[in-house]
Amino acid sequence: MGDSWQKRWTIKLVKVLPGFVTRLIIYLVKKKYVVGVVAVVFNKEEKWLLLHHTYRKKGAWRLPGGLKERGEAPFETALRELREEAGIRVKPLAILAVTEAYATLDIAVLCELEAQDPFVANAEVDDFRFLTLEELPVDLPKEQLSFLAQAQTWLQAMRSAKGLDEHPRDT
Repeated sequence: MGDSWQKRWTIKLVKVLPGFVTRLIIYLVKKKYVVGVVAVVFNKEEKWLLLHHTYRKKGAWRLPGGLKERGEAPFETALRELREEAGIRVKPLAILAVTEAYATLDIAVLCELEAQDPFVANAEVDDFRFLTLEELPVDLPKEQLSFLAQAQTWLQAMRSAKGLDEHPRDT
């Protein structure tokens, strides 16, 4: 099937318009997102960090995260949010997923716990826990469950690559 007349017309128009006009048109017609970063943090026991958020009426236990600041990389957002919300320092390892949420474009960042300062409750978070996948609350949002499943798969792949999942053969 050929290109639509709208597509052909748009391409011809873009060829003759100055670049700043094209960028302005794109800016005006395309959907805009606030970018959120979700930190998927595991400790040495491979338990997952959940925070109890004070501002949520339902489903207050969630993965940590927050909105990305202008000029900030997703790893930097994860580091900042974890430090602010829970006094936790991590090593970011990988971007697990990018998902369109209701009002945000969420980037899930896998992080390994490095150190934890004494927890101090704050306006956003009043408690935290490291939990196994089996201990997760039933009302955890499905996209966060998906991030955790992807993180678990990533960790298993890393263990396999390092030979940690191999069992000695009987001889």
